[in-house]
Amino acid sequence: MKRAFIVLTLVLISLTGCQSEPDVEDIDGWIRNAKFNKVNELLGNPEIKQELRLKSLSMLVEYGSRTRLQSALEAAHERDALIPLFQQNMVSMLNHSDLKMQIEAKNALLTLRRYLTDEEQDSLIGEIAKWGFAGLKEDTPRDELIKTLQKREVAGGLSGMKRHGLKVAAWLVRYGVSTESLVPYLSEAKEPSDQIAILDAAKKLFSMEKIKPVWSLIDAVRHFPIPDTIEFLVDLYLSDRFDDVVKESSIAAVQDLVYDKIGGKSVSNTPVKRRRVLAAVKRLMKSHSTTDRWDAAEMMLHIGGVEELSSVIDSFEFDGRAYKHYNADDEIENPDDVIIQLCNDRMRPSMDISRPVLEDFLSKGNEAQKSISILCLKVLAQPASIAKLETLKKDETSLEKFFFYGQDLKKRVTAIEKKGSKYKRLTVGLLARNAIDGIKVHGEIARAVQSKKMGKREAKLRTRSVNSVFFVAGKNFREAVEQAYRRLKDDTSS
Repeated sequence: MKRAFIVLTLVLISLTGCQSEPDVEDIDGWIRNAKFNKVNELLGNPEIKQELRLKSLSMLVEYGSRTRLQSALEAAHERDALIPLFQQNMVSMLNHSDLKMQIEAKNALLTLRRYLTDEEQDSLIGEIAKWGFAGLKEDTPRDELIKTLQKREVAGGLSGMKRHGLKVAAWLVRYGVSTESLVPYLSEAKEPSDQIAILDAAKKLFSMEKIKPVWSLIDAVRHFPIPDTIEFLVDLYLSDRFDDVVKESSIAAVQDLVYDKIGGKSVSNTPVKRRRVLAAVKRLMKSHSTTDRWDAAEMMLHIGGVEELSSVIDSFEFDGRAYKHYNADDEIENPDDVIIQLCNDRMRPSMDISRPVLEDFLSKGNEAQKSISILCLKVLAQPASIAKLETLKKDETSLEKFFFYGQDLKKRVTAIEKKGSKYKRLTVGLLARNAIDGIKVHGEIARAVQSKKMGKREAKLRTRSVNSVFFVAGKNFREAVEQAYRRLKDDTSS
């Protein structure tokens, strides 16, 4: 009986010894012998100390079994408490003397993302970026930049770095490296500093004559609501290197930004931004295309208001060509129609500011500037402007080539030169006399409406008729206006 008791005691002692808590040596053996199920069992055991469970996770990484980390984390008891501690260990491991260990730590950290909030992920990626991009700068030589990123195994995963990798991606684009594949990632930039870096890279890339530009890069940056975007797009548009497709895309993007069509964000909502955007858009006034000049004038007045009017008119040059405009449907709009629309939309609402500017250009302007000013004063219809217009009545400077073009110009020349013709050459003096006549008739219309002798609809049509007749004056003016009114009335009735 005594002997049986001793044997039982020894058995119990032996069993107790077999069930003792595993240690680091056990974990080492399991990992080396690919017994990862044993590691997972340890991690899932609530009786195992947190310190040992944490150590087992780190050992998986240290021993090159990082691919087993995901299943280990899934099995872990109190995983939410383990992850912050494990993350700290891996961040520290990024400073390991062995690059291989650093890369393993980086990959382990990336495995943790699925367990973190957006804010926590951003912080984690920031730590990886700090390590992965250490020592790199905007002017890091191309080969060194590529080699460093490849050596640290971050070159192919820049998009996973979210906002933290955008500047480095921009540096690659500056050298024309991986541009096509990086475009979707670059387009996600939200911070102005990142957007500026990307635009700087795009400018550099598009300036390289030996490198074929990646056109999709334009689409990536065209929605960045900052002045740098406008400057870049205007550069592209005015360059002789690019075809009409690129130019049209660029100018369309400029207009979208200026008219605040990009997510409601303004590109010119501060004085500094406004000055930069105005300066960039003003460069379009030097374009050979008169359509560009009209569009630039409209944009400048939209950005700067009527206070920018003097600068706008001063930018109009006359190079002997008609100032016609092609609208969005590629239809031609005549110079007089464009001027009248611009005056009604931009100058009439602030006549106290616009009128003195327009009157000032009567004495100092070129053919284009005087044409715009005279017609606009007619549209504003202020009797006080008549005295200023009177000073131009005898000015014989021709405006034929500003207003007319193509077959219309040829027909006018033929008709004017015909003996006994009633047609007269359009000059500054004739346009001024026309404006004086128009201002007087505008006054008559206003008084008729005030006395209720004319309805608002008729007044509106007659006002449009007065403005549309610009190449006759004196006794023929009222007859021409009446004919224009009848045509307009018939058109609106049908």
